[in-house]
Amino acid sequence: MVASECRGLAKVGGLGDVVWELSHAISKAGINTKICIPYYSVIDCIPALVGKLDVLFAGKSFNAGIYKYIIDDIEVFLIRSSAFFEGKYGDIYIDSDSMGRGPFEDDARRFAFFSAAVISCIDEIEDFSKVNRIHCHDWQTGVLFLLLNFDRRYTQLKNKLSTVFTIHNLDYQGVRPFYIEDDSDQKSFYGWFDKLYLAMKKDRRLKLFMDSKIKEPCFNPMRAAINLCNFVTTVSPTYAKEIVKKDNNKKNFIGGRGLEKDLNKRLKDNSLKGILNGLDYSIHQSSKLNIPYDIELNDLHANKKAYKNDFLDNLESKLRSLIKKKGKGVKNKANILSFLKSYNPDEWKKRFLLIAVTRLVKQKMGLLLSEDKNKDTLIEKVLERNISLIILGTGDMEKKLSKIFKFKNALIINAFDSEIAEEIYAVGDIFLMPSDFEPCGISQMISMRYGCLPLAHDIGGLHDTIIHDKTGYLYSGKSVKKKRESFLNMLDHAISNDTIKIEKMKETAMQNRFLWESQAEKYIDIYSIIKNN
Repeated sequence: MVASECRGLAKVGGLGDVVWELSHAISKAGINTKICIPYYSVIDCIPALVGKLDVLFAGKSFNAGIYKYIIDDIEVFLIRSSAFFEGKYGDIYIDSDSMGRGPFEDDARRFAFFSAAVISCIDEIEDFSKVNRIHCHDWQTGVLFLLLNFDRRYTQLKNKLSTVFTIHNLDYQGVRPFYIEDDSDQKSFYGWFDKLYLAMKKDRRLKLFMDSKIKEPCFNPMRAAINLCNFVTTVSPTYAKEIVKKDNNKKNFIGGRGLEKDLNKRLKDNSLKGILNGLDYSIHQSSKLNIPYDIELNDLHANKKAYKNDFLDNLESKLRSLIKKKGKGVKNKANILSFLKSYNPDEWKKRFLLIAVTRLVKQKMGLLLSEDKNKDTLIEKVLERNISLIILGTGDMEKKLSKIFKFKNALIINAFDSEIAEEIYAVGDIFLMPSDFEPCGISQMISMRYGCLPLAHDIGGLHDTIIHDKTGYLYSGKSVKKKRESFLNMLDHAISNDTIKIEKMKETAMQNRFLWESQAEKYIDIYSIIKNN
């Protein structure tokens, strides 16, 4: 497994969960599985050094240390380089935009080096000598396929290795120009790139990895991976159907993001498949809360309500503790403290509690900030109803969302903390997922496990995991206006349901299971097919 994240060592989002949980499930099925990620300086562990390499990159030779760390009997290999993963590059991802540079400018270079180092490991390090399949995740690993297919040093490896590439989010493709004279352009990455570019220009092979959306010549590592691997997967069956279609701005439909032709070709070749993500149920256990509740326990609904009331009674102390713990990590401290001045837990207990634990970005929250003809946002319309709302998350829409603090029934916490996140999942009645697109989504699976019914856009993995009016609520629409209307109608439907129906839905949702064991078998079938081919 080759990726930029792995839970337990380096995790930003769902990718880290999937890489670890899928690897663990495949290992349990009897397949010797290793994971390889960069050794970022933010990683806190004491691994063992197993080898050193000189990696040829950008016309230079860079030293790389290869370390091994074992988690639950799975070997996780960490590639260390002071030039790419330490100091100012020590975080998992670098926000180049905020520093006045082009998007992905730093990460394009860092992960291209990582890809080159992974190939070198397989070629030279004894611990990798028996590797015969590589499963790569998202654009950060795209350069690996370019090297494997076109660098003469690795011709023998191509014959030995079969490859799978999983798309977790097609919206992020890592595109960078070929000919900008800085360290971020692909031309400076490899001594052989000029000759490769000229050779491919003659026989049109550039279309395998050139970006098709931008006029100037740009390298697209996502496109390279899609076209050069043996098999492409993505993280839900419905998302696999969506990405072979062209985006439609008028209908607010997010499809192939410019790569739909490449993906259609893979579909016709029977080498594109959507496999739903699973969920690690050993982590999300409502039966282990301080007021336990679960489908197998007595007084499920009374105890869930008691847990919610206890949380609301202690919300002020929880927020003050979070601010003390996280410091500047709570970005809207002043708004939260102002909210607490008028907070009345008894009033909040009387209302439905809507929650969201998410990234505050357009994909996830754009619909809630969309405006009607009177310039009223959807989230303001939501808060006019007899509900309360708690949002936990960070992102570039923090400032726009902060205006809802004028409502006494709304709280936004611009921070992330896994402990309070679990508590918010556990107290919620309805979980909001108004995503413009959703490759799979794990949040709706978590919310269902805690008896919190998702209200979600009927797309991607949300369509594949939520049963309308049984385990949650689904809305749709062919325009932003129609989606707004459908969302509000579905919210009104949800909060007007009688108690008996709501309790039955919560029970059904809590019983639902998305097990990694069954999903891992589908990946194992693919490994077998590509090996035989």
